[in-house]
Amino acid sequence: MSFLRMPTQPVEIPEVIRPRPRVHPFLWDVGLTTLAGVMVLVAGLVVVSLVGRWMGAVAVGAYLLVRRVATWISSGVQLGLGVALPRYVAKSVGQKTADQLGYLAGALLTLLGIASAAGTLLVLGRTIFARWLFGSVQASDLISPLVWLLLGLSAHAGVYGFYRGRLAMHWANALQVVNIAAVPVVSVASLYRSRPIAYIISVNGATMLAFSLLLLLPLSREFSSIKLPRLLPRVRELLSYGSARVPGEFAGSALFALGPVIAAHYVPLSEVSRLLLGLGLLMAVSVSVAPCGTVLLSKITMMIARNQMEDVRLRLEKFLAGIIELSVFVSLQLVVFADVLIRVWVGKEYLTGIAVIQITLLSIPFYLFFVALRSAIDAVSVIAYNAHNGYVALAVFLALSGLAVGLAPRSLLLHSIAGSLMVANAVLAWRTSSVAGKLLNLRIPWRECMLPTLSAIVLGMVAYFVHRRLGVQAGPLSVVLVELVMGVVFLGLTQVLGSTWLSYFYKLLIT
Repeated sequence: MSFLRMPTQPVEIPEVIRPRPRVHPFLWDVGLTTLAGVMVLVAGLVVVSLVGRWMGAVAVGAYLLVRRVATWISSGVQLGLGVALPRYVAKSVGQKTADQLGYLAGALLTLLGIASAAGTLLVLGRTIFARWLFGSVQASDLISPLVWLLLGLSAHAGVYGFYRGRLAMHWANALQVVNIAAVPVVSVASLYRSRPIAYIISVNGATMLAFSLLLLLPLSREFSSIKLPRLLPRVRELLSYGSARVPGEFAGSALFALGPVIAAHYVPLSEVSRLLLGLGLLMAVSVSVAPCGTVLLSKITMMIARNQMEDVRLRLEKFLAGIIELSVFVSLQLVVFADVLIRVWVGKEYLTGIAVIQITLLSIPFYLFFVALRSAIDAVSVIAYNAHNGYVALAVFLALSGLAVGLAPRSLLLHSIAGSLMVANAVLAWRTSSVAGKLLNLRIPWRECMLPTLSAIVLGMVAYFVHRRLGVQAGPLSVVLVELVMGVVFLGLTQVLGSTWLSYFYKLLIT
């Protein structure tokens, strides 16, 4: 009965290995990009705070206005390559590396060549452009900083777009953190005592250019194998897609640049700084959505190529539900506590124009809706629908701003321009919703969002009464605690009232 004998060695029972939950690759890329975006956001706020406290309101106005104008002009001189390059690099993933590098080399040569030509034109006509862009011939010293920023932004757009297209978000985000976060902070902190703001902005642009090109060194050997005749078809392909988007991007950037440019012709730059501060906060909040759009362009292009349109549609619908609800909540909370934020950020002397900043912040829900969907629209269609929507929004803004200049008293001009911007962004969001529904058969979850959005409005009213209770000198710590409670209550209410986006992305995160 040998089969009844006990074994002489203990039998090892194999361990049951349970698969560990892992972060979904899409959410990992979005998480990295969001982290970089937060660092850029914090750095931007720190830079403006340092300039405002150390160099004064005029320096703040000059710094923000030059950056706003540079962003606007860049949207034209970059010929849409910031969108085209990641799209075509994403399409060529799986092919030869030389194909991807061909797109990069062609894009960089085009970007830097056109930026150099535009910069030369600006320098030659510096007095004319200073009067047009900055409201005064005396501001001609801001033209050189503008040129350096154009060159830096163009190089950054090319290198960042290449790594974004390959979904190598660690490299793309590293460049973003260095160029857009670290460089401005270090420049201001090290030069504010001895150099004017124009010099500091020039250093920012030149350093961005250097770091962008430095990140290409690991690819230098592969670049040597690229022949010039092979670049021309790549450039034509990029331009055929990107150039159609140039007027729309130019119009979209003009929405946020022309308001301060118009105001600078009628009120002092120190007062225009209030409108620029509001726009800075609006752009800062958009950082919360921009990372998703950054990843979505390449990700959706790949998913469509694999015939995964239904997955694209489902994720976009959940994503939009979260954007709609959260943007209304954040917008109203910022409006209520804007005075505390401005006092802590740049100082109490800027509180005289707080109403201008508050009106500007009301554009947040409309603009974030557009930012959330624009990359999906670009990924699914070669037709420049975002450009067409940008034309309409800009036309609305210019018409309303023209009425403001002609009819509003100068004391209310900035308020009127901020209100015109809000209406224009509402039109932009409406047209974006219509296009997304047609192209993607996308169901915008208005009904699901109705009750959570109403709860955000109610919590905004609660925040107003809490603020009145705390008084005008409410401290930042007390406001942070109030907002933590408000945020937890709001997220809890969204679940109770039937919103499903939070649970959906939580499940996606852990599977």
